[in-house]
Amino acid sequence: MGLKDFGAGARCGQCFLIVLNIWFALLGIAMIVLGVFVRAGKVGDNRILQMLRQLDFGGINVGDGILALSAIVIVVGVFTLLLSADGGFGACFRKKGMLILYVVILAIILILEIALLAVWIKFVYGVR
Repeated sequence: MGLKDFGAGARCGQCFLIVLNIWFALLGIAMIVLGVFVRAGKVGDNRILQMLRQLDFGGINVGDGILALSAIVIVVGVFTLLLSADGGFGACFRKKGMLILYVVILAIILILEIALLAVWIKFVYGVR
């Protein structure tokens, strides 16, 4: 039973998944480039980062915090790029294993987001 047995709906879903994953791959590449530019000091003026390194916010140096955030942005960008490649190639070449891995990882991400939302609501609003 192939994809052609399901008709136009399956083809439309396949095309949608491919386009969606191309979009997320571009987003991942943009995140990687932005993070690398911030780490290399190529975004904006270097004087801004030097000025931010003089600021402390709650005992944390703001400039060092931005550099740490840029590393996190790079890691998230690589993960997004790899995940979108898995979903896109799985949809394009109709590889069931790749699509199962894609769906499982997306489900794990969704569960983690819901759990983080619940923790955030508990701390912000004091809900028991």
